[in-house]
Amino acid sequence: MHIPMSKHISMPKHISTPKYQDEYLSIGWIINQSENGLFLIIADIQMQDEIINIYKRGPVGIYNYQTYPGGYSFQDLYRWAQTLSNIQTIFIANLQYAIQSEEDLQHLNFSRDMLSALNKNIIFLTTPYGDTMLSKYAYDFYSYLKLQIYFTNYLPENQLDIPSISADNIDIPDNKLDNTEYKNALMESANLINQALRYKDNALYQNCLTLLLEAQKIREPLLGTKHLEMSVLYIHLANTYQSLGLYGQAEAYFQKSKQIRTTLLGEAHPDTISCCINLASLYRTIGKYKDAKILLEHSLETQLKEFGENHPTTAICYSDLGDIYANLGDYKTAKQLYKKALPLFQTIYGKNHANTASCYCNFANIYEKTGEYTKAISLLKAALQITKATLGEEQPETATCYNNLSVLYSLEGDYENAELVMKKALPIYKSIFGKQHPYTATAYCNLADIYCFKKQYHYANTLYQQALEINIQSFGKEHISVATCYNHLANSYAQTQQYKKAISALQNALGILKKLFGKYHPYIAINYNNLADVYMALQDYQTAKEFYQKSLSIYKKVLGENHADTLFIANKIKDLA
Repeated sequence: MHIPMSKHISMPKHISTPKYQDEYLSIGWIINQSENGLFLIIADIQMQDEIINIYKRGPVGIYNYQTYPGGYSFQDLYRWAQTLSNIQTIFIANLQYAIQSEEDLQHLNFSRDMLSALNKNIIFLTTPYGDTMLSKYAYDFYSYLKLQIYFTNYLPENQLDIPSISADNIDIPDNKLDNTEYKNALMESANLINQALRYKDNALYQNCLTLLLEAQKIREPLLGTKHLEMSVLYIHLANTYQSLGLYGQAEAYFQKSKQIRTTLLGEAHPDTISCCINLASLYRTIGKYKDAKILLEHSLETQLKEFGENHPTTAICYSDLGDIYANLGDYKTAKQLYKKALPLFQTIYGKNHANTASCYCNFANIYEKTGEYTKAISLLKAALQITKATLGEEQPETATCYNNLSVLYSLEGDYENAELVMKKALPIYKSIFGKQHPYTATAYCNLADIYCFKKQYHYANTLYQQALEINIQSFGKEHISVATCYNHLANSYAQTQQYKKAISALQNALGILKKLFGKYHPYIAINYNNLADVYMALQDYQTAKEFYQKSLSIYKKVLGENHADTLFIANKIKDLA
């Protein structure tokens, strides 16, 4: 068992990792001790995936609206639940997809008693936006919940401690600035904005927000709140709030910018439509797919009316709508929209343009999700060829194509090609970002994973060690990326019988994980199991048994007595008796 390591290059976020041990213990209590009832977990989509992956091997049923898109229907759930006569606990994941309309929410509300009559533990999972919709529009259902579990640092918007900026508290006298003072004030605000955007480029979003709010203090009294220049600043603020996960504030600023541009430029102006596309992207992030679809479909309709089919923004609308359907798990519709977008990108930008390559990558992502790796590889190869021809070899887009292509080769078990392609990505990342950048560390880890599959552990050890050093330098010693590197490095050491080094690495990982997640997280149980396995290899059976028992104790509390991982560890202990 190993803590999973992401294989895709992504920008590191400077946020603290929430501690979820109490939340996992609460789920364990439901599975172990609750006879029946309705429960609600509030978590973003990625966290929901983690929860489902942890519990899916146990004696539970899982219905995921991402896999089966459509509005809420008790009859659908009832027919499915009837096939689970021996299952007491069921998870209903991504509920936010099923409550996109008032009708869906009413159906859920009216089914409250019928859900309870199933006499099962029914655990619904939804995003913070879904939670808000339930509390406002499905109160009867909401009031029936026995327990709500928050796997998020989300708070209701009225509890967020965000500074309020308005012209009322600006200490600049009206009509008393001469022309020089006016220009100097605008220049000061421009410098603040430029510095803020540099912070944003480095993912220092809180620093960025502070400077943008200072710029807002200066600019609103000078320009007013309906000036076109303010719409640009509001867009920057919206994007920053969105990056910080403060979606209510982000939406408010997007709406301000949209209103200014609609009034001054008109609904059909490209800048107005661009703002609508950004707002739709926010809606997609928070699960407001109905609103996102409405906004994009309206933008698309306006585009087609004003500019026709063969326009860059039309292609973008098709592509973004495809992304929404892909997120909903409706891959068929997503493909249809991508098929509309692709010829437009090819016609407008040319077959060898980077935007065309990006559309190929969207298609590849769909095929990867549906397990059609051969098609995905073909599309990524096409994207890679275009990217190399248009941008050049030494570009981050090219390196990312190589990286993702390598991951697909690994999924197919073609480790020779996976290694060959990853070795092309790695030097590009080194050249562009430097040898000490997190992107480079991720590429090291991906290549090390390939070496492990090929049983070339010496090379893997070296690369994991390099990645570890970079992550410590980039994020500090108590970061999840550091713990993950230690865990993978320990596995590689154990495979080459370097057991003392493996134990040391696992102990380092354990210390970090406890600080990040507490004592009762599944990652802690995995780590105890890995330590026990190493002591088994050393024939220190007493110590191995102690670590297996620690792992078992967590699994019982978090996963339940009959989960496959719980039974797996219990059998290991039984074999030692």
